[in-house]
Amino acid sequence: MKDSAGPKSGSRLAYLDNIRIFLTGLVIVHHATLAFGGGGSWAVSDPNKVGITSIILTAFTAVNQSYFMAAFF
Repeated sequence: MKDSAGPKSGSRLAYLDNIRIFLTGLVIVHHATLAFGGGGSWAVSDPNKVGITSIILTAFTAVNQSYFMAAFF
C-alpha cells in the first residue's frame, strides 16, 4: 500500500521555517506596539503617549494587519 502522508518527514523547507520564525516575532512586536501607543485597545496602555510615537506605531500596526496573519496560512 502506498503511503499518502506526503513528503518524507526529513524534507523540511528551511526558508518556510525562517518565514514562520520572522512572522512569530512580528506578532510579538505587533502586540507590544498596541500597548505602547498603536491604535486599538489593549489591556495595558502607556500613560505617557507622545503624539508622533502614536502615529508611527499606528501606521506600523496598520501595515502589519494587512498581511502578517494571512502569511501564516
